[in-house]
Amino acid sequence: MNVEGLPLGLIAGARYEECTLRVTPGDILVLASDGILDATNAADEEYGYERLAQAVRANRSLPAAGVVEGIFVDVSDHAAGGEIEDDRTTVVLKVT
Repeated sequence: MNVEGLPLGLIAGARYEECTLRVTPGDILVLASDGILDATNAADEEYGYERLAQAVRANRSLPAAGVVEGIFVDVSDHAAGGEIEDDRTTVVLKVT
């Protein structure tokens, strides 16, 4: 499921889409800001959803904090040391 919208609390009175998500043990929920997804490399290629999913799969055996760290390392590797212009906010929840 891909849900997009304004960050919580950014604009007073903003309306948000409500959705229900069923999770089972072993599922991983990742909330990532556009600074992760839009990070570009020297060829101006965005990091994107697929690479994010690959980073999560590669680190899924780690605790949630390790998954976040794996994502940050992969985004930095993708950007090849270039400047990341936006925030890199990521929340990972592992269902046990």
